[in-house]
Amino acid sequence: MNSTPNKINLNYILSHSDQTKYKIPHCYDRQQWKIGETYRIRVGHIYDPSKFWIVFKERELDIFQKFVNDFYKKHGGKYKMDLNNMAKNMYCVVYVDKAFYRGLIANIPDNFTEEKKAYIFLFDYGCVTVTSLDHLYYLYEKLFHIPQFAVRASLSHVQPYDKTMWKYSVVKRFSELVSAKVLLCVLECTNPNRKIVEISIGDVREFSSVIDVGDILISEKLAKSVISRANHEIKEKIKTRYVPKTKYPHLFPSFEAIESGMVPPCVHTTELLWQCIARDVLFRPYFAYNGVEN
Repeated sequence: MNSTPNKINLNYILSHSDQTKYKIPHCYDRQQWKIGETYRIRVGHIYDPSKFWIVFKERELDIFQKFVNDFYKKHGGKYKMDLNNMAKNMYCVVYVDKAFYRGLIANIPDNFTEEKKAYIFLFDYGCVTVTSLDHLYYLYEKLFHIPQFAVRASLSHVQPYDKTMWKYSVVKRFSELVSAKVLLCVLECTNPNRKIVEISIGDVREFSSVIDVGDILISEKLAKSVISRANHEIKEKIKTRYVPKTKYPHLFPSFEAIESGMVPPCVHTTELLWQCIARDVLFRPYFAYNGVEN
């Protein structure tokens, strides 16, 4: 890949930057999925055990990320984004945490004079970041053709142990089990329309033994098998003041809502907001007020 552009092709960039008109390829579509097959993965951003992002090509991502950083350190000045061209659903590069990342503008202020911040979905890692508009750059022309690395994933066969939604303590434990390591996963199910894989995850321990992460959560009473879902639903309907509008509320908010910045970026923030904002207001599509005290 030639990393020494003589002149920025702004017309090409702007014609490809609108996600509604041009979509960067996705690693999900490049993978030959086989149910029951074992894959090597690295977990990226975690919202909860039912909604997280994984990378299958972790070595390629590391090499690619080094290229992006080197390129924008050398040529970033040419690609600085003009405020007049910024728009929602626009591909970009963002400088955050002392590094450059590809991203998609999920939300942007209508009036730049009020709050110069934008929500950016880092689609190679699966997380949303908030950044200054001064840290946004046009996407280098050739980067439009490199597939998005992060794939939506859900841990199969588990649900919250005693709540309708995952608690932060469970998310934290799940993160401890899967973060910053290379893991093995078995593909259980796929959703091609929404590009989601449902997987079981194994942590390779000493002597090459593989420990199922879902089983660990169940053994620690942080999760339960989906087999007991019916009894769980009945208990929750009786005890909670907020009635789920969806059959499986732990599967919400959706990946789309998280990636677009429509909901809090993590469960910890959500739990803090619940202290001052009613659940049926914060997650209006998913809960209704029941008026019954816990």
